[in-house]
Amino acid sequence: MIKISVVCPHPGFHLDEVCEKVLGDLYGGNKISIAPDAKLIPCQLQGTEDEWLVKGYLPLGQLGGNFDDKDPQTGQRKAGTCGAFEMARYLGVDTLPELQKLLKAVNRVDGSATANCSDLSSLVKNAVESFPEQMHPAIFRWAEVGVKAIIGYLKSPNDKCDDFLSPVIFLEKMIADGDIAEERVQGRLRRMVRSSHTQIGNCLELSFIMRAMKVTGMSEDDSSEWLFFALAKCASQQLDYYAAIEEIKHNGRVFELNVFRDGHKLKGVLIHSDNLQITKASRSQEFKYSVCIVRRSSGNVAITLNNYDNLDPRLLWALVRAQELPIELRRDVDFGEASKPGNHVVPNWYVMENGTILNGSNFIKAQPTRISDNTLINLVRDAFGEAGNRLYSHMTGMPVIREVRKPVNLPEFLQTTASVDLNFVDRRSIENSFDAGLRA
Repeated sequence: MIKISVVCPHPGFHLDEVCEKVLGDLYGGNKISIAPDAKLIPCQLQGTEDEWLVKGYLPLGQLGGNFDDKDPQTGQRKAGTCGAFEMARYLGVDTLPELQKLLKAVNRVDGSATANCSDLSSLVKNAVESFPEQMHPAIFRWAEVGVKAIIGYLKSPNDKCDDFLSPVIFLEKMIADGDIAEERVQGRLRRMVRSSHTQIGNCLELSFIMRAMKVTGMSEDDSSEWLFFALAKCASQQLDYYAAIEEIKHNGRVFELNVFRDGHKLKGVLIHSDNLQITKASRSQEFKYSVCIVRRSSGNVAITLNNYDNLDPRLLWALVRAQELPIELRRDVDFGEASKPGNHVVPNWYVMENGTILNGSNFIKAQPTRISDNTLINLVRDAFGEAGNRLYSHMTGMPVIREVRKPVNLPEFLQTTASVDLNFVDRRSIENSFDAGLRA
């Protein structure tokens, strides 16, 4: 049996890692024993899962072992699974009837942007992304309580229990008590809890969880405290979102980019801010920016793309990573490797599967980039321009999104002394042009 004294979910954990911990607590049997007073330390571990297990550490969602839903070779998420499923399979409880509804629900929303904002997976994800690291253990413990209530209810369901603590009524009490004063936030939360009430059949919804807490015997004081935590955090996050809207209005540097595949122009924004809601705000109906570049006060940068625009981010990844290198090393960049998700070519730029490229984050510590704001904007423009995509195709052998029939010129960033017709140059010529452009 594996004895655990320290639980280590990966930084930026999701609901599936919380479920892993709960499954280990409830169904560990003769395979895993998590101490009741086990420490909870969200952090990025190095090495292998086995090396940490023998020390009493339980890595969740990292290191590619039994408790990670990512392939150890590629670092990419395995299809059709999540951390909760991986733990359930390890413990041999993945076929238990009482867990089917929960496992399917968690797997459906893990890594997805489609879950309702009142869904526990969204509440966990948004809280982790919106609040400082010192609060993350409390968020994890709070979510554990909800998951345990869900499992307890699914063992002995009682759909006729209607006298549970209603999020709709509880929110009105919080507003009346002055706990949520901002009217815009009140309206947002009212819509959220009413939507939750109509989705009570979803075991991850707030309304379902409140019913589960009632059926499983949790006191009204404890369930009230749990619900207050959820709604208060939602309110705080919403205030940050409205503040981010104002920051972008007054401090955002807006730029245009021409997308080669269809010729239309998109807009992006670059801003200096520590508000964690900036990216979300940049995609609001008010702005609809396709690219958001955020530089924190630490100097670290995040570049995110709006998925609705279907931008192919591979060349952007490669250009940013190459630009970070010393001039003498840029010529030898392997563009195939530099255009992959993960931590390739340079250690201080990490590419996520959703296309976001991070020069460190709340959860990943990295040396701040030396790339200037102007250069970052030029990299984005070049990456999505016609010549940039043709260049990438020549250098990697990967197809461009759309065949370009007429000869195209290198963008300014990649020019040497004259325009280069990419239809009639070989790989070495393109590499030389790229290298010269980076030196410019």
